[in-house]
Amino acid sequence: MTKSIACYLRVSTDNQKHDSQRQVLRMWLKGQRLKTDSVRWYCDKISGTTSDRPQLSKLLRAVEKGDVTTVAMTRLDRLSRRTRQGLETLATLADHQCRVVATEQNIDFAGPMGQFCSALFLALSEFERETTVARINEGLAAWRESNPGKSLGRPRNQKKLDQIQCLRGKGMPVTQIATKLGCSKQNIYNALKKMD
Repeated sequence: MTKSIACYLRVSTDNQKHDSQRQVLRMWLKGQRLKTDSVRWYCDKISGTTSDRPQLSKLLRAVEKGDVTTVAMTRLDRLSRRTRQGLETLATLADHQCRVVATEQNIDFAGPMGQFCSALFLALSEFERETTVARINEGLAAWRESNPGKSLGRPRNQKKLDQIQCLRGKGMPVTQIATKLGCSKQNIYNALKKMD
């Protein structure tokens, strides 16, 4: 029975860790009297607005095969930050009679109330994200208006710019410069463009 349980974890960026989600799920598993080493773990490091998430796809394939009958996560927004996308994922899980548990929200998708709450929380999650993006864009627009001619972003690394100019002056190809300095070719092209 324990092999039919999977835990799904997701963080938005590579520099974030799954540790806190893993700890919460381990506590839930312990409360369910399940061993954490017999549970399948699926961990993505990608935005919840992105539909192409390799580990979620792998999990859904396991559900479709019947290898997984329960999916646990800390919150429903781990599945998606978009209502439609999240509801489609939940519908896929429901079509395969897969139980969905969001441990921090005390939601168990097994019953009709769980299904209602799932839809509500996904809608709230999308609303929260869209509101945050709108506030950020408003703040950026206000900053640009009050600081004409200034640019946002990290300050330029003059030493690296000098290295790019020197290496390019010696005839080194952009690909080799990018490899040597540990940055993308596009960054090299952008730097060279600004030097002209």
